[in-house]
Amino acid sequence: MSGHEAMFQPGMVALTMDIPRQSFRYWRKHLDPLPERKVFDKETLFAYRLLASIIQDKHIPVKTLEKFDLDPIFHWKKFVHSASLQQTWAVLCEDKGTIEYVSEGKAIDSQMSNLKHHAFPLKPVYDKHIDSFI
Repeated sequence: MSGHEAMFQPGMVALTMDIPRQSFRYWRKHLDPLPERKVFDKETLFAYRLLASIIQDKHIPVKTLEKFDLDPIFHWKKFVHSASLQQTWAVLCEDKGTIEYVSEGKAIDSQMSNLKHHAFPLKPVYDKHIDSFI
């Protein structure tokens, strides 16, 4: 078995995720901290799956997401262990411009309950991500 991690070119990422290339380019330009990257690893591919879920499923516009610190999306492994992704929720707090991860059993912080936020499970994103490598 090789120690090399799978890498994907932008066109393959858009195709795999069923995102029009034009939309993918727009997302990269406005949301990716490294918009000129030539290849994507699995961690970055998961970040784009999460963005797709936020934009397409939760109907949160790119213009709104531009105001957020997106480090927790693109560097999610600093915040969530891979093994616990299926039991984790992402919480987008519009008032604070933050993205946080909370475990499934943890209630949303009481100070966050007064703020405008969106919470959704990572399990469906994880399932789509894993299915693309089987």
